[in-house]
Amino acid sequence: VLAKTCPNLNDILVDSPEEDQPHVDRSALEAWLFRTGALDQRTPPPFETLCRMRPEEEALMDSLRAPAQQVQESYYDCGLPGCQKTFAHEHVGVATEQQAGMVVSADKVLGTEE
Repeated sequence: VLAKTCPNLNDILVDSPEEDQPHVDRSALEAWLFRTGALDQRTPPPFETLCRMRPEEEALMDSLRAPAQQVQESYYDCGLPGCQKTFAHEHVGVATEQQAGMVVSADKVLGTEE
């Protein structure tokens, strides 16, 4: 945060006829540093005041830190290993213990279905 500027050190440099170059006026430098807050002797506010969290922020952080509860889904047993669909279904072209793997059963196509 920029509190104060001192372009070309105009506020703190002093030209003197005895010296060939300007020099820093100590009291002007200290006054300028005090105005910027760099030499502020007041006690800073407590850390808790600066880094305090509001109750709603605390609640959010607590919910984010809480271990995620694993929701155990129940998968439909279609007979195909590794299938994780949760609804009743069949896999076309894949014969399993539960299904023949055909869209229309062979008995229905041949007309031998009872």
